[in-house]
Amino acid sequence: MSSIPKYQRIINERVKRAFPLSAYGARNGLRKQVRQMLDKVSSLASSRVVRLGRDGLPASAFSIPESGNSPERVIDQLVGQFEGLPNWAQAGVMVNLMPPTTSGGALAHFLTALLNPDACSSEFSGKRIMQVEKQLVTVFSRLMGFPETTFGFFTYGGSAGIKYGLLQGLERAYPGRFERGQLPGAVILASERAHFATRCAAVELGIGARNVVSVRADENDGLRVDDLEKKIRHVLASGRQPACLVATLGTTDTFGLDNLGEIHTVLKHFNRPLYVHADAVVSWAWSFFADYDFTTNPLQFNPETLKALQSIVKHLRYLPLADSVSINPHKFGYVPIPASVVLFKNNGVMERQRSVLKMPQLYQQEEIHSLEATRYAGGILATQATLSLLGKEGYQSMLGRVIEMGLYLRRRLLGIEGVKLINPEALGPGTLFYVEGKDSKKIYDYFMAQVEEERVLISTALRDKKIVLKSLIISPFTDEESIDRFCRLLSRSLRSVD
Repeated sequence: MSSIPKYQRIINERVKRAFPLSAYGARNGLRKQVRQMLDKVSSLASSRVVRLGRDGLPASAFSIPESGNSPERVIDQLVGQFEGLPNWAQAGVMVNLMPPTTSGGALAHFLTALLNPDACSSEFSGKRIMQVEKQLVTVFSRLMGFPETTFGFFTYGGSAGIKYGLLQGLERAYPGRFERGQLPGAVILASERAHFATRCAAVELGIGARNVVSVRADENDGLRVDDLEKKIRHVLASGRQPACLVATLGTTDTFGLDNLGEIHTVLKHFNRPLYVHADAVVSWAWSFFADYDFTTNPLQFNPETLKALQSIVKHLRYLPLADSVSINPHKFGYVPIPASVVLFKNNGVMERQRSVLKMPQLYQQEEIHSLEATRYAGGILATQATLSLLGKEGYQSMLGRVIEMGLYLRRRLLGIEGVKLINPEALGPGTLFYVEGKDSKKIYDYFMAQVEEERVLISTALRDKKIVLKSLIISPFTDEESIDRFCRLLSRSLRSVD
């Protein structure tokens, strides 16, 4: 009988080999396992289907094994969990703001998982990763016209970006709030088309959802400045304080753009500070066109697309009027989730709170970052890798193309009898529509039953308490042929549903 205790034999024979960077790690085994995994994923992601697997299948039952499974079994288990997930790279997938991701982004996430840095401090992630983050903040600031002294950091999503912006704004409206707590009477203003994350942030920050005042939107889903002025006056008359405004630069479904220039003019009428956070998680990437020569049009976009691009850029030029802005590289930056950034013209709250006395575990932190004590570094590195891989012209080409395809889809839908577009004048790649006199949900259900055959996929949305159909083009692979297939299937669905 061995003199080595069983637990030590298990560690030596199996456990140590599960860590590929250790002296005992099976690095060659990891290479083999990655190849096996990629082979299985390639088999799963057939080019002839829209979805990677079938819908409606429950996940396999899982329990913690007594002895541990082989790497091959774990690979089968992992790949199997992606059954039913849409293949975001398919030309006919027009579901939501979920882009296909690049090899550079995937490799960055793989290395991050393998080496496991924590971007909460340079002590736990190495100075280079923190330097990359700082460089990217400068890159994005220049891209959107913010001062180069802008402070910013990566966080876990657009909702976090809004929350950090409001946190900063509330501290400015109520100095000492961070230590003392929130005083009553604070109001946040936002368009009725703003993302629900604004209301969630109000709940988390102790403002309360009912203290988010909705401002009416126009026919293109941009905030109406006449109603904004009216709502501010009403808030003041009620004895409350308008503390923050969330301006939406690109609504999720229809790419509606608030006009920050007009908002700024209205706010100057009131002799009090009102912090403005720009939610640009959808539209930020079109800042790549800020210095595009629309006269010579070097990338040769068609006139309709060029006009839409010019209009988008015109709105984005007002971004520097905001006090802070949130952007999502994991949307139209084609970076794997999570990769979100929040930028501030002036850093107040975070700088004062991250100190040696208040965060003693991070006393060696040299740069001021978010209030998070653990931060994933993969978003930072994947963003750098994707920007490096695609370059400015690559982004301009893709972003121009998805605008072109959105315009093409709306033209085609206008030719289908009974289809009513909600946003016929939209600039972006998102389209909302319904079928007059018929149940959109029934049409969608019929549509979904046919998607495997036609290789197209859309979704539904709630608009003014009505279920409508939604197409959101984000894949650079979406082309005229896939849109034509979509329209043929829609016409067939209309004929088949009462």
